Parts: sequence; C-alpha cells; structure tokens
Amino acid sequence: MIGVSIVGGTGYGAGELLRLLHVHPEVEVVEVVSKSSAGDDFSSSHPHLAEVYCDKFVDHLDLEKLSSFDKQFVFAALPHGASAEFVLKMANFLENGGVVIDLSGDFRLKDEAQHCANYGDSPFLPEVRDQSVYGLPEFFRKEIKSAKLIANPGCYATCCALAAGPISKANVGIEHIVFDAKSGSSGGGRGLKDLFHHPRRNGSMTTYSVLSHRHEPEIAQTLSASGGQQTSISFVPHLLPISRGIFVTAHIILEKEATYDELCSLYEKAYASEPFVRLRKSSPEIADVVGSNYCDIALHVRGNVVVVTAVLDNLVKGMAGQAIQNLNIISGLDEKAGLGSLGLGIV
Repeated sequence: MIGVSIVGGTGYGAGELLRLLHVHPEVEVVEVVSKSSAGDDFSSSHPHLAEVYCDKFVDHLDLEKLSSFDKQFVFAALPHGASAEFVLKMANFLENGGVVIDLSGDFRLKDEAQHCANYGDSPFLPEVRDQSVYGLPEFFRKEIKSAKLIANPGCYATCCALAAGPISKANVGIEHIVFDAKSGSSGGGRGLKDLFHHPRRNGSMTTYSVLSHRHEPEIAQTLSASGGQQTSISFVPHLLPISRGIFVTAHIILEKEATYDELCSLYEKAYASEPFVRLRKSSPEIADVVGSNYCDIALHVRGNVVVVTAVLDNLVKGMAGQAIQNLNIISGLDEKAGLGSLGLGIV
C-alpha cells in the first residue's frame, strides 16, 4: 500500500483528492491536515464524503504515521505562497524517499523574473525549484517517474498545452497562438471572491486578467520545454456561469497552409497511447469530462488557420486527478488506478 497525507484539507482540491483516492486500490489516506478545521469531520468541509470517511482533520502533519508504508506521498493543497515554505520544511522527507506533489503554483515557473511577477508572495527557492518536475504526464512522463517533488500544472495551462502541443512540437512554422479559455467558478478556489460569486456569475460571462494571467508564462514554458517551438502566444481567460470545467479554443496561425489530415495525424501519433486524452471528430463538451480525468480535443483546419478546441475538468485533470496520475507514474502503477470515473455527460 501507498501512504498518503494531505496538507490543506478543506479546499476543493483536497476534496477531489479524497473523493478519487477513496476508490484507489493501492492508496491509504493516513491523515488530512487543516489547522482551521482541526477536530472536525472531513464531511464538515466536504459533505459529499459523509460516511465514506469517518476521519477528522488534524492540526499538524505527523510524518511518523507514513513511516510504515514503502511508498510515502504528501499532497500539498495549500495556497500559493504558503506551499513553498511548507515544501522547504520537507527536505528530510524528500531525502529519505518521500514524494511531495504540490498543487499550488509555487514551483511551476522556472524563470525567477516570471515567478516573482506572477507569484510575488512565494519565495523563489532555487535549490528546491531545481529538484521539481513539472507534472504534465503527456509531455514529461520520463522525468516524473523519478521525481521527488512534483509541481502539479495549472488547470488552464494543462488544457492549453494539450491543445497546442502536437503542432508546437512538429516542424510546422507558427506565427502566433491565441488561447481563448473559459472556466467555471471553482477555479477561483473556495474562498469567497466577488468576481467568482454566484450572483455575478449566474447568467453572465466576463474576462479577467487579460494578457496578464499567471498561466500564460506557464503555457509558453511548457510548450517550449516539451520540445516545441519558441512561439508567440496570448492568453485570455473568461468566467462561465458554471461551477467546474474548462473550454479552450486555441487559434493557431501557421506560416504556411496545412491540411486537416496531416495535422490530425500529428495528434493521433502524439496521443495514441495516452490514457486520458481523447480525440473527437466534432467540438468536445465540458459535460462529457466533468468528474473525470479526461481531456477531449478536436481539430479544425482552413488554410493556415488551425482551431483546436479542448475541454477538461479543472478540479480533476486540471488538479487532483492529474496529481493522482503523477502518483501512479512514480509508483509504477497503471496510470488509470483510482481514475476510472467517466464524465457525467449531462450536468
């Protein structure tokens, strides 16, 4: 069995980790830390887990409880900034064979200037950052297998990178990529924020952080680091009047014309053996992936204009599900372990 502890237990990410890990055949959840809710049942923050877990939150991490397990994982589901300081304190755990999977953005960006501009409350910690591996399995599976510290990707960045990756990696000249991305309100986290508040979101849509969202440099870094071209990109996020799910439309302008068949073959080859990427003939729908770890992608081509549409659940493939997929890879398990849930289809 694999021993797992979760730090930061009351957020949406932790709730999804607990929901998915409950059916994982090789994992035992040892403890969940929440200083603000210590002593309360898990169901006090995650009512859907009532009678599934009878445990209570604890106020501090006790690594001794993981010592009897051959494989030991800690999921850091903490806010940006707090996570970096926590990981710094986990040096001995990492040196002794433990693995930390960080769901925050504290270790995603490798460039110090970009990190400071986007995560100013988080220390750069180059000695720790150098150990981290960006946890997008479809692009960095080899590096993930031996990683001790995983920087779990952002939800928008995951969807955008999967949408554009095969073309970016190919020997095809790209002039520019525009990522038009739309997300549900759960992407803003559990804390109440006016922009994500239901009375504002219901029946409406808006943009935010236009050309300044912290996932834009993450997308560019991911495409480049995975062997893609140094490509000019722009990223515009929108908020949808739904709770969960992401829809990305990537407008890729090529230097020369291309055909659907030749570009489709790039995607088929890139994702042929990927368990959680499904290629669609027509536009994918958010409802088909909500609750699942799948990313559905469709391709459209006219001359030198390529439009790729992609959807995923921001709390699963965009967060907790991808973190568990990384755990499976590091542990040498089937990547689908604990992740067999299908999308709901109708939400």
